[in-house]
Amino acid sequence: MPLIKFEKKKWEGLYLLLTSGQVGWFPEGVYGVTEFHLQQLDPIFKEKGIRYRRFTAEELNKRARRPKKKQSAKA
Repeated sequence: MPLIKFEKKKWEGLYLLLTSGQVGWFPEGVYGVTEFHLQQLDPIFKEKGIRYRRFTAEELNKRARRPKKKQSAKA
């Protein structure tokens, strides 16, 4: 299952995903789709200028294990 995250025109890309098939939701705006689903939408994404990045499950797991940066409270 390809895991993707939109870089440009996020809402338009998400709309196309949701209206054309099943989508898995993951934290931080990452979506899981089938390879066939992505192949069908890829020409439409290119035509509309919607860019996305593909992730592997290992990449997402590494990102999830990173400690979050604490924000300092300003006085």
